Amino acid sequence: MIDEKDEGTMPKKPETIKTKPAKSKDGEARLVTSLGAGEDFISTGFTRDLKVTRKGKEERFRLQITTKGLRDLFDEWAQNAPRPKTKTRLSEKEESVRAGIPRGSVIYYEDRNDPKHMAELDAHIRERQYAMLGTSVDLELKNAEGKIVTDPVERGKELFDRLGSTHFTQILDDITDLDRITQEQEDFLSGETSA
Repeated sequence: MIDEKDEGTMPKKPETIKTKPAKSKDGEARLVTSLGAGEDFISTGFTRDLKVTRKGKEERFRLQITTKGLRDLFDEWAQNAPRPKTKTRLSEKEESVRAGIPRGSVIYYEDRNDPKHMAELDAHIRERQYAMLGTSVDLELKNAEGKIVTDPVERGKELFDRLGSTHFTQILDDITDLDRITQEQEDFLSGETSA
């Protein structure tokens, strides 16, 4: 954007985000009052306050949470999810009429109630939850030997052991909500709609 009055000068960068000081329950924050055209303003993180009792004393901690890398994680885990066994059976009269197929036709179906499949799926979901937590909690994490843990699943397991099931569940809910909101914002900004 070159100013017509001053053609030879460098273009001024327009101010795309306007803010003003604001107070929140978490302290100082910047209140967004204006966004310029083309400005990406997608939430990619938040903090989670934790109330912890240690040695009889209540303390508050704050964890930084991010959604960076979650889409790739979800895609990878969806591709690697255990698949149920395919079984066959013969179609019954009412079902054949509804589907417009001859009675006694062979029907292929996935047996989602197979105990082995259900156990594999439960283990897969738990591992994915560990990976979600390990990917989303933005901090350097060391194990008992003092080594930095980088594998998302191992990070999630370490965090679960340290945070306990209540904080684990709350953070997973927050991560899922933030990911959903982020996806909605990206779809809106790209002009796509999800059904």
